[in-house]
Amino acid sequence: MAPGRIAVKAALLASLVVGVASAAPGPSAVAAPEHSAGGESSRPAVSAVVLLHGFDSHGEIWRGSDRALRAQGFDPIVVTWEPEPGQLTPQAAVAVGHRIAAELAKRGHERFHLVGHSLGGVVARLLAERPGLDAEEARGDGSWRGDGVPDLDLAARVESLTLFATPNRGARTGAAGIACAGASNPRWRPLACDLIADAFVLRYLGNTASVPTLALAGVTPFPALPAPGWDGDGDGRARFHDGIVQAESALLAGAEHTLVRSPRGHRTLTCSGPLNEALLAFLGRPTSLPADACEGLSKAQWRAAQAP
Repeated sequence: MAPGRIAVKAALLASLVVGVASAAPGPSAVAAPEHSAGGESSRPAVSAVVLLHGFDSHGEIWRGSDRALRAQGFDPIVVTWEPEPGQLTPQAAVAVGHRIAAELAKRGHERFHLVGHSLGGVVARLLAERPGLDAEEARGDGSWRGDGVPDLDLAARVESLTLFATPNRGARTGAAGIACAGASNPRWRPLACDLIADAFVLRYLGNTASVPTLALAGVTPFPALPAPGWDGDGDGRARFHDGIVQAESALLAGAEHTLVRSPRGHRTLTCSGPLNEALLAFLGRPTSLPADACEGLSKAQWRAAQAP
């Protein structure tokens, strides 16, 4: 069956959406919403959803998304990751990809939806958009050397890609440059340099989506970093940012875009109810969520629930 676009219903986000531009089809193999006799959602055709956190963060940022996805019949797989010393984002992506493959095999999944926040979105794009990624060794200029042998290939298994506040065109608020110059965690510092505008890895990925993609972004009215707005799409309107990433830096040609005003800053946008609603609608399971998708679920509670 030819890919069919899954649109975000206007009524669902009308009161919060700043602007929505649509160009890409939604995931092709997601079944229409169905419900069992007990009222719970049946399992979607592609049920695995892999969630990747961003720079120097933790999987607990996905606790609201994890709960919402489970309620709709998905099998969320939250991957907590950290780069090895000397790695740039492509080398870290290869290691993350092997962990994803192992987890999918353990749970019996072939295809999967991939979701990333911030730097995790850059990792997700490398895995989804660059088949046969070959990134053997990092170089000092931000590039890397391959050995001619693909390190892994998950791209053919990715059903869709969702990016939360991913700086596809560079963070552009100055935050990445500050972290690149002096992030407190030396393992993460080189990866902050990959988030600066015109970083080698961002130029390698480009500004066009090559798989069904939803790009999400937020604008906070109370940014800690007083950076000016930025007009990324050249429409003459400079939108502001979430405190770390300029909203229009998330734009990708060929992707669906949802931009919301939110009191949440960059690191907590994954708890945004409207953005998680957009994710579920994109995956074919539209539903209503509270404004705070993490409401009533603390980080400690979520971590305790993950313990074996």
